[in-house]
Amino acid sequence: VELHGGTVAAISEGPGRGSELVVRLPLAKGNQATAYLHFDGQTQAPSMAAHKRRILIVEDSEDVRNTLQEILEDLGHEVTVAVNGPEGVAKLLALRPDVALVDVGLPGIDGYEVARRVRADPGGDQLYLVALTGYGGPEAEARSESAGFDLHLTKPVNIRDLQQAVSRSKGAKGSVMNKSIF
Repeated sequence: VELHGGTVAAISEGPGRGSELVVRLPLAKGNQATAYLHFDGQTQAPSMAAHKRRILIVEDSEDVRNTLQEILEDLGHEVTVAVNGPEGVAKLLALRPDVALVDVGLPGIDGYEVARRVRADPGGDQLYLVALTGYGGPEAEARSESAGFDLHLTKPVNIRDLQQAVSRSKGAKGSVMNKSIF
């Protein structure tokens, strides 16, 4: 918790009286969205997205998928999910979202193949694809680019970088962001 800039406090009135643990983790700093997940009963709403986006999350990990969906919906975006590669391709081509966040380690077909199939479809080159992966570094980034991704984000992803990735336009290929979100 401390490595993520948070704090932990334990409170108890003594043996047999129970304990209260308070964990606070910042989700953003400065002028960014206000942290809104509090474990001490206090909740604040985050800043809404400047421009609502239609987002598809293709992620097989239920925890990661649900967390990303909750954060992005709380930021004002419309979010749809897919849980494997074939479902991801089908939803990408049917929905044509503004942004697709695609895990590369998917069952069925991996995220690289998802990107290749989508790019091969007429109009698929117009979709904005973001690779989500636990693999970082130049080789992983090159593999994502080669498969057709516009951006490579290494998990865990920083909320500010996630917001920037979602707000980018199709023509804004570029910098790789590799910081922590949660």
